Amino acid sequence: MSKCRHRINQRVSFFLGSAFLLLIGMFILANHLATYNIVIPDIYYLVFTGLLLLLDAIIFFFMLFQFICNRKLLYVAILGLVFLGSDIYCSEALTLIQRFISMCIPMNAITNDLAIFYLFRQITFIVAILFALYYAYLLSKNISPDGKDEALVILLAFAVFFLAIFAHNLSSYNPQISLNLINKANGHDRNAWSSHYSALIVAAWFMVLLLVIVTTALRNLLWVSISTFCISSIFSNLILLNLNEYNFSVWYLSRGIEVACTFFVIIVLLYDIFLMHKNSTMLSIHDPLTGIYNRAYFYKELQQRVASGDDISVMILDIDHFKRINDRYGHPVGDAVIRCVVELARSAIRENDVLARIGGEEFAVLMYNASPQVAQIVAERIRARIAIETEKNVPQLTPEPMTVSIGVFTSPDKRFTADERISFADKALYVAKRSGRNRVVVSE
Repeated sequence: MSKCRHRINQRVSFFLGSAFLLLIGMFILANHLATYNIVIPDIYYLVFTGLLLLLDAIIFFFMLFQFICNRKLLYVAILGLVFLGSDIYCSEALTLIQRFISMCIPMNAITNDLAIFYLFRQITFIVAILFALYYAYLLSKNISPDGKDEALVILLAFAVFFLAIFAHNLSSYNPQISLNLINKANGHDRNAWSSHYSALIVAAWFMVLLLVIVTTALRNLLWVSISTFCISSIFSNLILLNLNEYNFSVWYLSRGIEVACTFFVIIVLLYDIFLMHKNSTMLSIHDPLTGIYNRAYFYKELQQRVASGDDISVMILDIDHFKRINDRYGHPVGDAVIRCVVELARSAIRENDVLARIGGEEFAVLMYNASPQVAQIVAERIRARIAIETEKNVPQLTPEPMTVSIGVFTSPDKRFTADERISFADKALYVAKRSGRNRVVVSE
């Protein structure tokens, strides 16, 4: 536990240090760009906003599908909702910018509307991340969500859409209601953001960042990406807080960083999908108790090798008197005995041999390019190692000495099918059992 906590503390410290250096670097670059009067075409704002809309939509669908696969991940569904809500505000901004470009409307005419949509987008992100943190905390305490929690998420979805409608009505689309978020910069024709709104948003993002780090300890990459997103939002709003007027090069820098962080979230989600697929594949071909291959994988591999005409040997192992172990010591001890036998057998086979669990206490080994003599030598090595090591290390390894019986079948004849080879090895195992156990029998 202490080692795990130490690793988490190291991860958090590394992230905080990297975030601090990143913020310093971004501010140095922003101050450098602020000294230049760089003219950037207004169409680029349309491109950045459209790119954000596309990336947010991709994130929403990724998170939705992840939640559908695992209904316990309620916090992922909430995070997906906030990116869906972000798309609404990006769509509003795209409409405004399109009007600005195509109809030659003055920038001052749409600046306040852009500020309103930007502010409500930030509020939606902050509130939703706080809800997601709450459910992530419950899940870390093994408290699974119930029907009421899912109903709350539905209400949250309605709240996201209600906020978007409310923001739309606060803009110039509804002249009867107005919210002014901009101030005239002294001596300039351009407008500047009202500082107290930016200050509140910066403080809120700092609070969210600290809560994410404290609550999740950045245990997975998803929360690392969300923390990175928080940092980009802090930087963007600090830029707005400190600029007395629009400097479009710095503004586009902040938007570019937001696009990069959003893209990072997508990469993390793709990596999570890759891990889920990898784990699913591993579970489908491995035995959960021992970690070796399972019956399905063994038979599939055997059939492929037979079809390709490879020289193969098959051996079937069975633990002697295993029922007695379960009856005397219980199933947990029986499981420990199985794991011990597997480790000893694994250490005795060749590197490219396939060891699989095909039954309760029954195992199989698939050997490539092994003559009957080599197969018998390997089988005898397995039998001897299990018998000697368990007898020598009672009760550390097993509660009593254990032995195995092994049946082996090797034939260069390509006419034998996979089922026939298994049948011959199984008959040899039966002979070994009838002959007194703790022995190897090779099928003739």
